[in-house]
Amino acid sequence: MKVVLQAIIGSISIHVIYVVVMMLVGYIKTKNYKPDVESAWDNVETLQNEVEIVGVTPPHFLYYHFWE
Repeated sequence: MKVVLQAIIGSISIHVIYVVVMMLVGYIKTKNYKPDVESAWDNVETLQNEVEIVGVTPPHFLYYHFWE
């Protein structure tokens, strides 16, 4: 039981550290972000050139046809 409790405590502490570090990185990136509006206008492209439209088969469709 002691090993299980140590594993749970270790797992929780690793997850807490991970979440805190990710929030800290996000905060630092947000504080240091300086948008460059003038150069953004030079790189404007239409959305049609950037979006790829594809069809996706639902997983349940594949499952039903596999067992038929």
